[in-house]
Amino acid sequence: ETLETSQFGATILQSLTKGVVFGSSLKYVRGGVTTGQSTATTTAEALNQGLDLSSAKSGAFDLDVGLMMDMKRVRLGLTARNLRQPRFADTAGTAITLKRQSRAGIAVMPTNGLTLAMDVDLDTVDLRGDLRRMIAFGGESRLNRRVAVRGGVRWNLKVDNGFRRPVAAAGASVKI
Repeated sequence: ETLETSQFGATILQSLTKGVVFGSSLKYVRGGVTTGQSTATTTAEALNQGLDLSSAKSGAFDLDVGLMMDMKRVRLGLTARNLRQPRFADTAGTAITLKRQSRAGIAVMPTNGLTLAMDVDLDTVDLRGDLRRMIAFGGESRLNRRVAVRGGVRWNLKVDNGFRRPVAAAGASVKI
């Protein structure tokens, strides 16, 4: 089973008071579910067979919302995605629902040019048999006016087969 989606949306932001901003994205999500049996003997063959399957596409309107509080050196945020939980089905009736997801985060800027951040999923999502609830930590530092470096790590709080599956990332930006 696979679910392929694309979306188009419009976002509106509104300051509620000094340092508090509410945002909302109304989006149109178009998706299709593909299901099928595989007779392949290798993973590569099975994936190639899956690419050949077609799906019935359908669309739905959905909504994401967010709230951010900026207290100069500390920012707090809360987001919720897929509030309407759109559902997509194939011609045989197999359906996949985009589950509602919420996340909270905090960013601390102890000095100019340095940001340290943490965010965590507030609910567990079942991604087709793979329970997921992520936490992430990261930071970004501007080395000068033209160069910034960043890095972070995230992992699943729901242990799957005894492994948390940490993922690390690093990057840099250079202004030309």
